[in-house]
Amino acid sequence: MTEPEKAELAESCFVIQPFGSPFDKTYDIVYRPAIESVGLECVRGDSSDAPHDIMEFVWESINEASFLVCDLSDLSPNVIYELGLAHALGKPVVFVMPSGQKLPFDFQMHRTIFFDRNDPEWGSSVYSKVAAALKAAMSDPVGAVAPRFRNTKPSELPAQDELRVQIDELNMRVQKLEALNPSVIPRGLFAFRPNDPNNFSNELLYPSGAGGLNPDLYSNLISTNKPESSG
Repeated sequence: MTEPEKAELAESCFVIQPFGSPFDKTYDIVYRPAIESVGLECVRGDSSDAPHDIMEFVWESINEASFLVCDLSDLSPNVIYELGLAHALGKPVVFVMPSGQKLPFDFQMHRTIFFDRNDPEWGSSVYSKVAAALKAAMSDPVGAVAPRFRNTKPSELPAQDELRVQIDELNMRVQKLEALNPSVIPRGLFAFRPNDPNNFSNELLYPSGAGGLNPDLYSNLISTNKPESSG
């Protein structure tokens, strides 16, 4: 399928599965062709070439997906976590699992496509069954979701102003960089620790009694630590 054709697809299907061998091959020759055969765009956690936080991309993709395919091979913790996100959002999920593995108790109420890798026809069998399951889900998206997951509650967290969201996102990225190499973090960015009571600049960023962020300091930090243009 060409890129323009993919762009025209209105709905997407996100594939939850482990990465690496033999899972990448299963994705390329079974899941992606099956998903695209029913007119859906196929997306996986490594689908984007742009630099990004992988879990941010996964979260956004699960949110945007109309349907999901979940490969429970080896019961990977990452897969179970992403499946939980899909259920919390009330998404229709097609379960796939190798025969010989036991479904966890919590999943036994879901219809599951089992396959045997020792069967020379397992790939074409899974292809057909996944495509059929997706067609059924597309014809009745509500019925494809377990009743307990159909009426998910929206977040009850208080609304956050956009500036606070940006500050918290920057704070998370700085902490990741610090963990990798503390020497690469400009000193001014240590102010992005709003939840650290021992941080010397915490009071400047969140002044007591101010009821919010200090926008002037935020702007100064952004301009001070902005990478210099190469051209």
